[in-house]
Amino acid sequence: MEEKNGKVVGVVLSVGGVFGVGDKLVAVPWSKSTWIKGEGHQPILYRAMSKEQLEVAPYFEPSKLD
Repeated sequence: MEEKNGKVVGVVLSVGGVFGVGDKLVAVPWSKSTWIKGEGHQPILYRAMSKEQLEVAPYFEPSKLD
């Protein structure tokens, strides 16, 4: 997600479900995310929210971005 000026303000994650079935989209503020080095120094986007917090987060509606 980004503001009209191009600044990133959040990321959209798929939560729950299996292989996209039964999942929901949630928006996570960019301030709750950070990049960490994974195995082989691959960048990984880490979110500072628990599984429970993500499960109860409100549904993200892409149509409301306009």
